[in-house]
Amino acid sequence: LKKKVIIGMICFFGIILLTGCGNKNKEECNNIINEFEYACNELDVDAMLRCLHPDVADPIKAILSVTNMISGEETEDIVDMIASGLGEQFEENGLDSEEMFNSLDIEITDFEENEGAADVYADISFNLAGEPMERYGVFHMTQVNKQWYISSFEFTADTAG
Repeated sequence: LKKKVIIGMICFFGIILLTGCGNKNKEECNNIINEFEYACNELDVDAMLRCLHPDVADPIKAILSVTNMISGEETEDIVDMIASGLGEQFEENGLDSEEMFNSLDIEITDFEENEGAADVYADISFNLAGEPMERYGVFHMTQVNKQWYISSFEFTADTAG
């Protein structure tokens, strides 16, 4: 009986530990999405870039370091670079990324994790040409050196409603 109780307790705590790890990653991913949303609303380019995967952020940072010395890049141009770095849909749709980022509201609805990668699903609202828009999208996240980053984004469908 004592052995069964001990094994039961080990299993119980093991499950709690495993669940805790998943929740920790979910919480960290949600925090990055929330930081990104705030950075977008403030049009804080440096803060946006800190949320993005180094493969996306580093080339933009390199361009900025060169162009800032030459011309003093406009925020709108930088935000366009960030938007196109996140996904082709921004270029295809000809979105005004500065207006969109400035009005961005992200409501996280679901989270799926798979070995160092995660998909964070969200209802997203923003303004385009002064008109409110609502879409459903997914942030693809990747973990690098125990730090989560947004690696790409895509609109998946219009929100139900």
